[in-house]
Amino acid sequence: MKKNNTLFIILSLLFSVGFAKAQNATITEKEKKQLITTWYESPKESSGNMIVFRPSKYIIQSGDDPLYAFAILNLINTTDFKIEYWHWCNTTPYANEGKWLILNNSIILDFGDQKCKNEFTVVEISKEILKVTLKEN
Repeated sequence: MKKNNTLFIILSLLFSVGFAKAQNATITEKEKKQLITTWYESPKESSGNMIVFRPSKYIIQSGDDPLYAFAILNLINTTDFKIEYWHWCNTTPYANEGKWLILNNSIILDFGDQKCKNEFTVVEISKEILKVTLKEN
């Protein structure tokens, strides 16, 4: 039994180290190129400050509020973005576009002077998913 506990502890530590490295990894050039597209919020996969985006639009399902719009993030090129139906930047006047940049493993959405900034820490990125944790600055 002691061997099983020791093995479990070692595997847990290795997994933790690997996960920590993944969280602190820098976004690669390939991943940066994959970002430049239109992303649609996937509400069934998102929760709290974890937001999941997919390259295809979410289809309203039974039980969804048809009046609630889910975010559409368009990373136009390597510097500019537009976002629709964004609920995490409460500024006046309303902010729905600006500049974005990559800082290590984070995507910074800068809505401009006197407006908010959102920081997305990337959890997972591919052509099919953009999974981030959100921090509003």
